[in-house]
Amino acid sequence: MIELRQHRALYPALAVDDAVRTFAPHARLERADDTSHHVVRISDALADDAAEREIAGALGNWALGLSIKGSPRP
Repeated sequence: MIELRQHRALYPALAVDDAVRTFAPHARLERADDTSHHVVRISDALADDAAEREIAGALGNWALGLSIKGSPRP
């Protein structure tokens, strides 16, 4: 399992939510926020640690791109 932590000051919740929806078909994703970060736990990606790392990177980049654009999809 990989835990991806994205600071709330940089990543709007809508961007993280969109990224989770987009990558949900590829792994088990759990969202659990704390006071300063959006937290996404990634596991069971084809039972492969490398796949989990790849999905974590892609999910993080997706959320970052939406954060930069300032317009996450509804």
